Formats: sequence, structure tokens, C-alpha cells
Amino acid sequence: MPPADMAPMGYKGLLAKGQRGFVEMYMNILSWRKGGITRVLKAVLEGKGGVLFHCNWGRDETGIVAAILLLIAGAGTELVELDWMLSRIGIEAVKAEWGWWVGRQLELPFTSQYPSRDWKHLRAYASLANTEKDCWRAFLKRVEEEFEGGLVRGYVMCELGFSGEQIWWMRKNLRGDVEKDKDEVEMEG
Repeated sequence: MPPADMAPMGYKGLLAKGQRGFVEMYMNILSWRKGGITRVLKAVLEGKGGVLFHCNWGRDETGIVAAILLLIAGAGTELVELDWMLSRIGIEAVKAEWGWWVGRQLELPFTSQYPSRDWKHLRAYASLANTEKDCWRAFLKRVEEEFEGGLVRGYVMCELGFSGEQIWWMRKNLRGDVEKDKDEVEMEG
């Protein structure tokens, strides 16, 4: 899944909203990136080998896809949350550059890409480097509200149109050891 231009999703304006903005951004990812998420899941379903998916920082789009795959594979929600929070490790390496980056933005002219040189707006960009489990939990709660059944039953099956049997085959391809009957596969999330 190639990196997406986040601008169509209203990425910039959401950052200043804190947790609510993260939830909106993640819901937008589920909507705007349906095609990419579907392609990843179809590649897993085909089971022809490894599947590579990525985004710019490895947390937002990648985190959602990884969460879906982990849930399909049978991981519990706590493990999925921990996996998402571990993305902070990769972000820590660039946090030192944020001070330089924010300072540089103050020198840039007003543009649609950088709609404000206000410190509040720039601090919102810097908040991208923070990974709070409450944001992830709020996102999952919103997914449950929007797509009854959570990420797998609600989003993958109802919104993307994958069947229970296809989910079973994805789980088998991800784990290689599915022993349960297709009708017995439980899906968390």
C-alpha cells in the first residue's frame, strides 16, 4: 500500500483537535483507504507469500492495517494496542528534529499546506509524535459505533465485503495453524 497524500482526508485540520482529531483522522483512513486496505487483505487471502504495506511513519495507516491483520490472526485487543503503541519507537528517532522543523515552519509563507504559522497549529503537528493508548481506544470505540462488530466483523466483513470463510482463510494464511472449523472462528475487534 503506497503512502497516501493525507490532504484529501483533512489531516491537517484534525491535528489541533487532539484525541478527537486522531479519531476522525483514523475514521477517514478507513474511508479513504478502503482500496489499499482491501488490496492488502486480498493479498493475504491469496496466500502467495509475504505482504508489504507501509505509510510514512508506520503508525496511522500502517497501524490500522496491522491491527486488522492481528485481529484476523486471533490476537487479543491488548496485544493490538501494544503493537500500535510500539510505533512510538520509530517516531522517537525523529522527535529531535521537530524543534528544527517547527522553527522552519515559522519562516515559511502562508500556504494551503501550512495554513497557520501559529504555535498552537505547529504544536498540533508535533503531537503526531505522541502515541497515547487512549487515542487508540477512542478510535476502536468509534469503529464499534460506526461499524457494529468492530474492525473485523463490522469493517472488514460488512464494509469491505469479505466473508467469514475468507476471514478464516486469511487467518490460516497468517498463522498457518488454524485448527478450528471455519464456523468456529471467533473474531475480536
